[in-house]
Amino acid sequence: MSAGSWRDPKSHLQEVSQRIDNHTPVYKVLEEVGPDHDKIFTLGVFVSNTLMGKGNGPSKQAAQQEAARAALTEYQNRTKTD
Repeated sequence: MSAGSWRDPKSHLQEVSQRIDNHTPVYKVLEEVGPDHDKIFTLGVFVSNTLMGKGNGPSKQAAQQEAARAALTEYQNRTKTD
């Protein structure tokens, strides 16, 4: 990653999405599976109503971090093709 890679993925994504798309990311629960004591959450991160990444985790916070990582990769791939 570039400068700022020391930051957590959610903070880094917020900076990138605001700089590039002038929008703040929005996280939405896409799916919850498993019993209450052992759920796996799937969250999507949307920028300008576009799904930029998905993440899974044992908590919503963990899934958000994974979704943010996926979205940052998407932004990196976008800049390589532009």
